[in-house]
Amino acid sequence: MPKINLEKELYLKNRELYVAQKKSQKLIYNISECIFVLDSKFKITLANKKSEIFFGKNHDLMGKKIDSVLFLVDKNEKIIPIKNFINSTSINLNGLKQIIDDKEFYFNLRISVITTEIPGNEEYVLTLTDVTPEKKSEISKDDFITITSHELRTPMTIIKSYLWLLQEEKAGPLNAKQSEYINKAINSSERMLSLINDMLSVSKIEQGKIEFKMEIFEIEKIISETLTDFDAKVKENGSKIVFEHDGTDNNILGDKKRLKEVIYNLVGNSIKFTKNGTIKVKISHNDNFVKVSVIDDGKGISKEDMPKLFRKFGKLENSYETMAESTGTGLGLYITKQLVEGMGGKISAKSDGNGKGSEFFFFLQKK
Repeated sequence: MPKINLEKELYLKNRELYVAQKKSQKLIYNISECIFVLDSKFKITLANKKSEIFFGKNHDLMGKKIDSVLFLVDKNEKIIPIKNFINSTSINLNGLKQIIDDKEFYFNLRISVITTEIPGNEEYVLTLTDVTPEKKSEISKDDFITITSHELRTPMTIIKSYLWLLQEEKAGPLNAKQSEYINKAINSSERMLSLINDMLSVSKIEQGKIEFKMEIFEIEKIISETLTDFDAKVKENGSKIVFEHDGTDNNILGDKKRLKEVIYNLVGNSIKFTKNGTIKVKISHNDNFVKVSVIDDGKGISKEDMPKLFRKFGKLENSYETMAESTGTGLGLYITKQLVEGMGGKISAKSDGNGKGSEFFFFLQKK
C-alpha cells in the first residue's frame, strides 16, 4: 500500500475517533443530571454543564478532590465521604442533602466503577439527580403528619379519660345499654390513640429522629420484665405466655427501650390473634447472634399475605389482621422492622397458613 494512502487512512481514522469523542463529551456535558468523572484518587477529571450550575465553573472543578466539592449529608445530618459509598449496600443513596449558597438541595446518588487492566487505577462516574422539589414536598408532608398527630393526641387522651370516668360510674349508675355504648367508645378511642402514636413513630423514623441508645445488656432480663405487662391481656382471652431460654447470660448490643417496643408489638399481636392458646417467647443463640422468637398457635398467616408483612399500612386480606375482631393500624410491624434494623438486627416471619399459627423472629448482635 502506498505510504500516502496509509497516512490518509490513519488521518481519517483519527479524525473519526476525535469526532466520536467530541460527540460523547457533548452528550455527557448536556445530560440533565449532574455528572462527575473521578480518577483513582477521587479527583475530578470531568464535570458536565448541570454540575457547573450547582457546584461552580468547570475550570474551577477540574483536579479538585470530590470531597472538597460534595458534602452529602444523610438523614442523620452526618456527612459521608464519597469513598464510603463505593460498593456499599448499607448506605441509602437517595435524598442526600447538600447546602449550596445557604440553600438546601437534595440528590439521589448513583456511582459506577470503571475498572482498567491496571489494578488500583479505577475511575468512577458519579450521577446526581436533583430531587429537591420532591424531597421538600415529602418533608412538608411529614411535618404536617407530626404536628397534626401531636394536636390530636391531647384531646383524644382527654376524651378517653372522661369515658373512663363514665365507665367507672363516677357520675352515677349506668344501665346495660349505656355501659355497652361506653365500652365501644373506649375501644374506639384506644384504637384512635394507637393510630396517632403509630403515625408519630413512623414520621420520626422516616425523618431520622428516632435515637438509639446502644449499650450492652442481658436480653433475658429485659424480655422477662416486658412480658409481665401482658398478664391481664392473656387472662382475658384465655391464653398463656411461656418464656423459654436456657438460662445463659446472653448479652447483646442494643437499645433497651426499643427492644421493649419490639417485644410489646410482637407479643401483643400474637395475643390479639390467639384465643385460648399459647404464645411462646423463645431465646436461642450462636457465637455471634441472639435469636428471639415469638411463636403462637393462633390464626396464622396465608401464603398470599406473607410478602405484605412489615410493609407500611400492610393490611392483610386473607388472614391475621382481617380475621381479628379489632383490626390494627397496619403500621405496627413496619415500625417493629425499623426498630430492629435500627439496632443492627434482622427480622422475619413464617407461617404454615390460616389457622396454623405463626412465628416472628429477629436477630441481634451478641456481645
